[in-house]
Amino acid sequence: MRCFSFLIAALLTATSAAFAGIDRGLLNLVPSGTQALAGFQIDQGKTSALGQYLLLRAGTQGPQFQKLMDATGFDPRRDLQEVLVATPGPSSGSHNLVVLARGTFDIAHMKQAVVTQGGHIESYQGFDLLMGKGNDNAGVAFLDSTLTVAGNRDLVKTVIANRNAPSTLDAQLTQKADNVSRDNQAWFASLVPGTALPHRQAPGQNEKINTAAIQSILQSSGGIQLSNESVQLAFDAVTRSEKDAQALCDVVRFFASMLQMQRTNEGPAALLAPSLDQMQLTSSGDSMHLVLSVPEKVVEQILSQAPAHKRTASR
Repeated sequence: MRCFSFLIAALLTATSAAFAGIDRGLLNLVPSGTQALAGFQIDQGKTSALGQYLLLRAGTQGPQFQKLMDATGFDPRRDLQEVLVATPGPSSGSHNLVVLARGTFDIAHMKQAVVTQGGHIESYQGFDLLMGKGNDNAGVAFLDSTLTVAGNRDLVKTVIANRNAPSTLDAQLTQKADNVSRDNQAWFASLVPGTALPHRQAPGQNEKINTAAIQSILQSSGGIQLSNESVQLAFDAVTRSEKDAQALCDVVRFFASMLQMQRTNEGPAALLAPSLDQMQLTSSGDSMHLVLSVPEKVVEQILSQAPAHKRTASR
């Protein structure tokens, strides 16, 4: 079901080159009960040095990528303008998220591609809901030629219903989204506690200490701010106590030191080491604040070392 999956995956993966502020029109459509948000502005990203690099990199994808674009008439590098991703959190299911996007969509072309690949179309409140083949619970709906919603079927239906009755989001989440989107071009805001997040520990590390620090997080937010010279990443966390905030700082310093020790080697860790030397990491009361500025050219070097896309011709 490649064409259908492409419609959803493209909305998600295109955000790797996206930079944003909050969009009130999209925010009003987000389902009530949302616990985490992420916003992206693709148009702004295209004008930055890193955005231009990512667009060029995306253009080197294999023939399957081009084939899917031809089948759907949708090129995320060209057609997407802004994206808002929302989820009720991990406790509601690993695929329980919804993506709202503004852009230019060839609706008839996309419908034909989905049906050709074995999908089907359902009707809901006067809108066509494009569904995958079999038991696939993901759907795509076009509210008009410039606004689409994709993701879990029930959440997509909720977004459609919210056109006439804007949702009410948690005031803390809305405030966090407002604050972080004001100073960053790509951002996230979350009320998902650390206890709800999956934790994976590398062998030999103090698992209890690291896990306890991460699970102490009650709320978090962060963002990416771009200039042609650097990429600045910020992360803020509210923890259960002042002691927990200090412990979380210690865990971040530990992992940073592990990377800094590899500065004489080749690879991303060595490239990041000088930036980590200048990392700003502080705690105040129950809150932790982190700022890391990485030269734009260093980010390009790190991305260039990522595993190459596997280009396999269709048989």
